[in-house]
Amino acid sequence: MKYKVILFLLLGVYSCAPTRFIEPIEEGQHAGSFSLGGSLIDYNNTTLAVPLTSMTYAYGLKKNTSLWASLHTTSLLFNNLQLDLGVLYQIKAQEGYFPGISKSLQLNYITELSDGNTKFWPQLDGNAFWRLFEKHRIHLGYSLWIDTQMLDEQKIALIHPHLGYSYKKNLWDFGIELKLLAPSYDNTKVFLPYQSIFGDKGATGLYFFITKRF
Repeated sequence: MKYKVILFLLLGVYSCAPTRFIEPIEEGQHAGSFSLGGSLIDYNNTTLAVPLTSMTYAYGLKKNTSLWASLHTTSLLFNNLQLDLGVLYQIKAQEGYFPGISKSLQLNYITELSDGNTKFWPQLDGNAFWRLFEKHRIHLGYSLWIDTQMLDEQKIALIHPHLGYSYKKNLWDFGIELKLLAPSYDNTKVFLPYQSIFGDKGATGLYFFITKRF
């Protein structure tokens, strides 16, 4: 039973959104973003992404640093307040075929509004990205989730790789991201029919996002 609860949290609660930002926005600039997607599941013999939604506001603090805050709107519909706060720092810019590199720290929080049960966990991300012909960007990286509040004080730390693409048009960005969730965990021990490119290990997440800078 304990294993089922842990895996449900890893693949459900933690898979609500794509990587928030890959590279910083301009200093003094604002941005609003909307995302849709989640873990892939089998529904009536059709593979679908769980339609989880979230909204994000970001601010360009410095040339290489941006801040953001996110609200998970689907969680709110189910009487859960789920928030993310994060900071992104660009380590280096792209140079020819050598990618730009960025890292971020994100703090995740969720509470049941009716019962008051809460969870809090930090997240560390690393990304490499390539701008192609100005309008196109490919990125790959990882998310490291660290949960120190698991059952019986069992600490959980997992790395989730991701790969994404975005298209830039004026002040708009349109993107998609594929994320490998809990790839070392057996997904046959939970009741939800998670789908994974690794078969019975973890789950695959698919996300779409749109961002407007202003």
